[in-house]
Amino acid sequence: MHPLSSMVTKLLIFFSIIAPLTFALQATDFYVQDLPLLPKGASSIRMHAGLLPVNPQHNGSLFFWHFEKKYPSDKLRTVIWLDGGPGCSSMAAAWTEIGPFRFQDENTIIENDGSWHLYTNLLFVDQPVGTGFSTIDTDSFIHELDEMANQFLSFLDQYMKIFPELLENDIYLAGISFAGQFIPYIAKAILEQRSTLKLRGLLIGNGWIDPVTMYKSYLPFAVANNLVVANSDLYNRINIEVKRCEHALFKQATEAMIDGMTWNGGTGFDFGNGTLSPKDPWIVDGESAGLIQSAHYNFIIIQTTQSLFLNHQNIAAEDVYVSEQETFTPPSPEMKKSRMKVY
Repeated sequence: MHPLSSMVTKLLIFFSIIAPLTFALQATDFYVQDLPLLPKGASSIRMHAGLLPVNPQHNGSLFFWHFEKKYPSDKLRTVIWLDGGPGCSSMAAAWTEIGPFRFQDENTIIENDGSWHLYTNLLFVDQPVGTGFSTIDTDSFIHELDEMANQFLSFLDQYMKIFPELLENDIYLAGISFAGQFIPYIAKAILEQRSTLKLRGLLIGNGWIDPVTMYKSYLPFAVANNLVVANSDLYNRINIEVKRCEHALFKQATEAMIDGMTWNGGTGFDFGNGTLSPKDPWIVDGESAGLIQSAHYNFIIIQTTQSLFLNHQNIAAEDVYVSEQETFTPPSPEMKKSRMKVY
């Protein structure tokens, strides 16, 4: 067994013992007095860990691990760390990246000289529910980012009942990868709904924020840092792959948007949010406005011709539903060469 796997197993057993105690909302119930294989002298590091309920009716709780700063500093600061994934435990960062300890082998924990806890409090949270040590019934996972943010506010509310000193700290939300999605939503929720918290900044490393923008930056960054030579064979191969990624992302986004449209005859398109487009939605810069769906097939509106084109070539015209205000016209070769966008 890999040393890290063995140690993680021991920690799982340890926290399975302390977890039942963590619903008593007192700081002493969360105090970590010792850990298996803790290095000599490391007991001076004050730690609190446990589960806090955020969705009791579905056994939903978030696991946290707090490390108190080691040295005095000019300000009280707390960095709240969230890993990405989604679904990656923040304990990975606590034990292999910025936390006080490192696994040297399956029988040895050593202190990390570069730990962030030297001058700031560190709060690692496994979220959303179901991540890492956090718990939830299998039919109650979080799927939307705004739901995740509201759930995290519930966690902070519970946390501040036990550790009210957080209100006196400057708070920084930090994380990597898909936390680039989590952090902005949580920050927005804090600013709008928990203004008593002193949110001072966001730290996002290698954040998964906007793939289209990010993909475009990779190759110029590599060239600027002498990792790739401009116009070389490698450069050209990478450029081709970037274009393929961009096309796939645009196609996926367009299909998702179009699939959400509902045709309402002469009144236009319903985008699912209660608003309708103009009565003649297809006349917009000569580009296709969207998709009409019959019981079995999808069709494209061609804005410049006010006609419907089949998205599947060998479908009979009688399968198309159109209202009295629209007409169906099979695509001619000339129209196929026009600016029609078929997704």
